[in-house]
Amino acid sequence: MTVSKNKTLFCSSRVAGLQLSGTVSINAEVVRMIAQGDKVLNFTVGEPFFREPEAVRQALVQRLTTKKNGYSMPGGSLVLREAVSTKL
Repeated sequence: MTVSKNKTLFCSSRVAGLQLSGTVSINAEVVRMIAQGDKVLNFTVGEPFFREPEAVRQALVQRLTTKKNGYSMPGGSLVLREAVSTKL
């Protein structure tokens, strides 16, 4: 892997064999699709590009105060997916 014209970065064979995470791979595909003009909402990595609605902020506060927080299943919760589908 070349860092600059004058320097080369060497790494172990274990590091060289690492694969991108699924999330990073999907993000790369979404970025490619956006670059070719497809209308895609990128929910993979990074900060959202829009302000969340007040109802979402209130729901988040409620979940945090009742300690019902943490990671969901990879596909997200069914209730959330249905709400997003209805909204869009």
